[in-house]
Amino acid sequence: MTNTVFMPGARPGDQGKLSIGAMHYPAWLAAELSKGREFEVVKLFFQTEHKCLLDGTAVEFRANLTYDVPQELVKIFTSERQGALPIAVLMEHGARPRRLKDESKIIVKVKMLSTRESAFPDGIRILKYEKDKEYSLPKPLADGFLRQGWAEEKK
Repeated sequence: MTNTVFMPGARPGDQGKLSIGAMHYPAWLAAELSKGREFEVVKLFFQTEHKCLLDGTAVEFRANLTYDVPQELVKIFTSERQGALPIAVLMEHGARPRRLKDESKIIVKVKMLSTRESAFPDGIRILKYEKDKEYSLPKPLADGFLRQGWAEEKK
């Protein structure tokens, strides 16, 4: 990745800082894949919330979630930090980076269990997903809702 700039992560309890102008990483990744970018990725578990700029876009990684992260960023996120845990830890010890397929074109049907908002892949528009309604969503977005327990998959 080029022109990658990192900013310090926000504190987990500081909800105001976490929501201002940053898109959740899966939405950023889906947008980049839809543009034809390709990444070699490694699975990381994030121990702390972290905000950064990826190619000029404000992106947030949420604590206690696992993400497929581009190989170029793994060393930065897993490095020891003085007086603090590393931002993330490897989930696949000894695994080689793998090519991430474009899952943004895979559509998953979900029923929302609670009302939630999420950034559109353009990082500008916010969409509202309402409780008890069904949506056909790109796989990365659907996976985020399913992981958090905010939706259930419909067949």
